[in-house]
Amino acid sequence: MTGKDKYFLGALLLVYTLYRIAVLLKPFSEINGYAIPDDAYLSLDIARNFANGKWFFYGEGTTSGFQPLYVFLMTPVFLIFKSDLITPVYVSIIIQNIFGFGTVYFMFRTLRNIFEDDYSPFLSVLLFILLPVSIINMGNGLETSISFFFFLLVFYHLYKFRKEEFNKITFRHLFILGVLVGISMLARIDNIMVISAIVIWFITRGKGTKLFSQVLYFLAGSAVVYFPYMVLMYSFTGDFFPVSGKAVHH
Repeated sequence: MTGKDKYFLGALLLVYTLYRIAVLLKPFSEINGYAIPDDAYLSLDIARNFANGKWFFYGEGTTSGFQPLYVFLMTPVFLIFKSDLITPVYVSIIIQNIFGFGTVYFMFRTLRNIFEDDYSPFLSVLLFILLPVSIINMGNGLETSISFFFFLLVFYHLYKFRKEEFNKITFRHLFILGVLVGISMLARIDNIMVISAIVIWFITRGKGTKLFSQVLYFLAGSAVVYFPYMVLMYSFTGDFFPVSGKAVHH
């Protein structure tokens, strides 16, 4: 990055940090009513059940209706604050803001690889930071900021290949790209759609028999991450993928 890029990025991260601190300094009653929906407490309740050894149990039965990465990140918090109902909520917001901080960083770096001028990446990310929908969703007690961080990280790595000849991309890099997609699926299962988009991109750029191996390495990276959780979830719930709303019905 150039000196100007570092200045712009530092300014963006400072703006993001300052208004996030301002939100955290508000009383819990204001934060709860402003930014945290009811679904957040469902995920936090499941995380507490994991901490208590109940795993996929919620209410009177098991459920697969949650996004696992967020729940896994919050489980150690409930192991530490076993009887505290408020602190884990603040910790969840802090965790999401850390991922939001990373989102701002990689969004700027990604856009810098796309735009040739100096100001478009800065103005685009600044707009993202200041949008009301971003202000609410990047710290809403749900998996939103975590999911978007890994979604963006996938495309940050993908755009690094944009100017290379596809056949020169190593199998190791493709496997790592697949791992990132697998993690993004743990963050939110909707990100599974990224797989088809990237495979289509492979097909449009790859040539010959090597293309098949490249796709396999990419898919293997995703499977290494998500398949163990799929087996674990099936063993408890009978579902291979999260079933939306299943937790609510319990």
